[in-house]
Amino acid sequence: MLKLIAFATLIIVSQLPASAQSTGAPEQTQDATALLSELEPQIEAAVVRGDVVYLDGIYATDFRFTHGTGLVQNKTEWLDSVKRVRYIERKQESLEIEQHGDVALASGRLLIKSRRDTGESWYGISYLRVYQIREGRWQMLSHRTTSRWDLQPK
Repeated sequence: MLKLIAFATLIIVSQLPASAQSTGAPEQTQDATALLSELEPQIEAAVVRGDVVYLDGIYATDFRFTHGTGLVQNKTEWLDSVKRVRYIERKQESLEIEQHGDVALASGRLLIKSRRDTGESWYGISYLRVYQIREGRWQMLSHRTTSRWDLQPK
């Protein structure tokens, strides 16, 4: 069983962008700005693809997603919703990275188009994400939507 877990972990880490992988101590991954600027749009693309295996490797075990509605989901609940909701587009409109040692904040704006049973919706969000170096790599601890607004269909 231990060999299976180690193999699964190796597969997940190998699917992360090279810049998100670390070969040693956290000191080797000090520059969060370049890494997270590359990683953030890759996360959005994975949500659109419904690639929960990739996302599972990015999110920390204790990850929390706080929606603009006030709904709070843990990692499992958020990944389950990524499987259920069909995200058509998640376009990064802006991104700013702020680093404090082994913790980094990513704030930005996304334009999102999704399809649910009730139809398509277009909206924008502002968000704040918290990352920390854990197990020698950056992991997302939290996503908090700070505002949301409806958009007109394109």
